[in-house]
Amino acid sequence: MSNQTLHTPAFFRLGLAAALLVAAGAQPLRAADRPKFGGAVTVSLPTSDLKTDTKDKVGFGAAFQITFDLGQGHAVRPRADFTVYNLKETRLPGSDAREYKELVSYGLGADYLYYLKGRADQGVYLLAGVGVQRWNVAISTHDSDDDRYTSETTHRKTSVGGAVGLGVQVNRWFGVEARYAFSRYEGTQGVTLADSTAQSPAVTRNAGAVQIAATFRW
Repeated sequence: MSNQTLHTPAFFRLGLAAALLVAAGAQPLRAADRPKFGGAVTVSLPTSDLKTDTKDKVGFGAAFQITFDLGQGHAVRPRADFTVYNLKETRLPGSDAREYKELVSYGLGADYLYYLKGRADQGVYLLAGVGVQRWNVAISTHDSDDDRYTSETTHRKTSVGGAVGLGVQVNRWFGVEARYAFSRYEGTQGVTLADSTAQSPAVTRNAGAVQIAATFRW
């Protein structure tokens, strides 16, 4: 109880200080330079171990992001995203039930963007990002006869990841981006994730993917 009493106020003081610092830094910004909310839809082409475990299947994802224009071509973009790789779909023997197996990645992170023209609303930009990824293998079963649905999650792993790439901001609202993202996930020893079970021996694997994204701002 005493530790909680000491640590909780310190936590709130730190959060308040961070909020005040962000607010102070935001004061000089013009209306056009204020944070811009946006999103992205992504196609992920797996590489390295991820390519083997997904049997070279393409992943699809989406992201929510906020762009802070720091001036002179510099910007910071916090983001939350997810990507899904459909590993396998099988019909269970003796029934109309189908089992679906997916590799799902959830991420929280931030990107640093540098616009070559010196403005954060147009032209080519370079990016480098860092974040935390949560990887799960999701197994679900749906029986169309009695509309039963079950699900379970296996092979969970959280790891630090990063990304490098470039993009083009076509106008203030739309852009395209190519990035190489990397982190680590929990795979299975001796078999691919598509053929694994909850009892399969786990091993840490390298997750790499070339991601092509369409980005939007509003």
